Amino acid sequence: MAKRKRKRAPRAVRQAPLFDQNTAPIPPRRPAGRRGGMQQIELDLGEVPVHPPAPQRPAGRKKKRPVREKAARRRVTKGEMRRRRRNRRILAGLLIAALIVTGVVLSFTVLFKVETITVQNLDRSTPADTGPYAEEAIIAALGVNPGEQLYSFSAQEKASQLALEFPLLETVEVYQHIPSTVIVRVQPAVATYCIETAAGWATLSEKFKVMELSPNQPAGLLSLVGVQVKTPVPGTFLQLNEEDAASGASSDTQAGDTSASDSGSATPEPTAAPEDRSKDLTLLRQILNALQQEGLLEKTTRVDMTSLTELKVIYDGRVTVLLGTANNLEYKMQFTRAILLGENGLSETDRGTLDVSHIREDGTIRPVFSPG
Repeated sequence: MAKRKRKRAPRAVRQAPLFDQNTAPIPPRRPAGRRGGMQQIELDLGEVPVHPPAPQRPAGRKKKRPVREKAARRRVTKGEMRRRRRNRRILAGLLIAALIVTGVVLSFTVLFKVETITVQNLDRSTPADTGPYAEEAIIAALGVNPGEQLYSFSAQEKASQLALEFPLLETVEVYQHIPSTVIVRVQPAVATYCIETAAGWATLSEKFKVMELSPNQPAGLLSLVGVQVKTPVPGTFLQLNEEDAASGASSDTQAGDTSASDSGSATPEPTAAPEDRSKDLTLLRQILNALQQEGLLEKTTRVDMTSLTELKVIYDGRVTVLLGTANNLEYKMQFTRAILLGENGLSETDRGTLDVSHIREDGTIRPVFSPG
């Protein structure tokens, strides 16, 4: 028969001795403090090592970061890159300016000495047509000696000086050619018009340059009458006398006022408005250009601008053409040409007055020729 297993008795568990308040020793009593509660106990730990106090950072300063290795560089911002580029541009501009100033100083002190002075025509051809003057006289009047600095004088001032000294030259131009040449370009004037002024009769070139003054009217030139100009000076161009025109207009107005006041209570008579003479030279050029376009300028002997509402042209010394005002001036000149040079027009021996100032409502001209 099978043996039965014996059951093991449970192992006895050791228990901690129970605390008996009656038999337990009484702990010593601590002295009570002033207020009771916990007391501070000082422990003798022996000698404590004393360390120097740590340095304090001043207020407002950040703590320095530790220096990194060379490979770890600080990142450059876009603002710094723009500032660097701007500084480079400023530095480059200063260097360029310094080089320019240095070059200018050298050119005015050391370089570009005058060695040659030449006189040319306006088309740069030589020998130059200097009219009645010699090239040596023009070079001497220029006042520039070999060896002088090329840019030590003003070319424009030299040209004006030569134009005054040589009034029979229509155009005078002075150029400074690097490295060592001064060029004077000239064009002689051709006597074309004459005008009576307070200083006498002035001979004018095609561009209205005053060539000379004389007490008598020059023969064979187209005379200009009624143009209010300043007292001419040989070597200068004709200038409009605007002050006299303005004073004349004001005097006309004052005369009208005086006559009205003298008449008492009577109604003053209407006075004509003063003419604006501030564009006399412009109007004169328009008349001459219109005559040139129609082929009438060559035989025109006189242009009368005494009154701006009664402009006159004398053709070939025998026909006085009344133009009236400057309105439709080109059309009036075309009509005048058809009558003077046309097949069915006037003959070469007719004399009298041709009036082309009347314009109909449809814009056409009603010419009237009065022999005599």
